[in-house]
Amino acid sequence: MCSAPPQPLHLYVYTGNWLYNTQLLRTGYARVADGEFSKRAEFERKQQAAKHGGYGLWSTTTDTG
Repeated sequence: MCSAPPQPLHLYVYTGNWLYNTQLLRTGYARVADGEFSKRAEFERKQQAAKHGGYGLWSTTTDTG
């Protein structure tokens, strides 16, 4: 039995021609996974835009209530 370390699964989710992954990245509800994959450059651009806009995961607001 081989006990290789687990590898991340890179999955592209399409609805017709629309790539759902980019929407998650653009709105800050996902981050670019480690490793190399075919859409990495595109995904990094979307993530950077979310960071710059302070969306989702990249929001700097906190509730100190």
